Amino acid sequence: MAIKNKAVILQFFGYLLIILIMSCLSSFFPLWGNMVLAVIFPIIVLLTKEMVSFEKIKLTTLLGGRILTALTAVYLFPENWLLVIVALLMYINITEAILADAKKKRWENAIAGAAVLATTHLLFTSSWISISESGSVIQIGYYIITHKAIVFWILAYTLWNFNFVTGEFSSSVSLYHIAILSTPLIISFSIGLPGLWVLTRATSLTTAGALQILRKPSIESGLESERFGRFIRTFQKREIQICLMIVVILLSIVSFFY
Repeated sequence: MAIKNKAVILQFFGYLLIILIMSCLSSFFPLWGNMVLAVIFPIIVLLTKEMVSFEKIKLTTLLGGRILTALTAVYLFPENWLLVIVALLMYINITEAILADAKKKRWENAIAGAAVLATTHLLFTSSWISISESGSVIQIGYYIITHKAIVFWILAYTLWNFNFVTGEFSSSVSLYHIAILSTPLIISFSIGLPGLWVLTRATSLTTAGALQILRKPSIESGLESERFGRFIRTFQKREIQICLMIVVILLSIVSFFY
């Protein structure tokens, strides 16, 4: 059992490292890094791997955002439109999860998700930051959220989404999604720019989502942990769900009025 737990931990941090690298390259190199890892790689997965309709729709939606980012980097798509579309894609992403929770009668997390959704307008306070330009051909840059309350919203979203994935997926896939959720937090907060969270969340979801479909059997078996499974079962108890719902709602309220 101890050997199994150690193997799971090693695989978890291995996936976390891979997702961190892919997300950094995709986020801060919107032309070649983004094109290779967040556009071409997911397209190959979509064309070659079998997947359920939800996975196909999810990956295609995320892929659309990354394609528009690449087009923005070469002046083929207006940056102000990109920023609006990125925020709208987040609205769609959250709404899908709320509906999934409601379908399973996980009302506490559905209500928490509604609170997060109601404050997602913060994402419209964003701007495209150019970090390098080559004449009028290439505009290398990234988008960043400038609202001062974004930290509270990020915390609300992360708690809500953590609860969603642990209730929606198997324990092994949930553990993998914790690595995905951790990636934008690690990148944006480690460099003191929480406004980069949305960008790194988008790239980590896209690249790690494609990797999950590609490596599905390995993730299911390699990250299977009875200890983590027990944690999830405890975490899903009603009293804990109510407490978490209250925390998410309070954080959302603070982000709204801050």
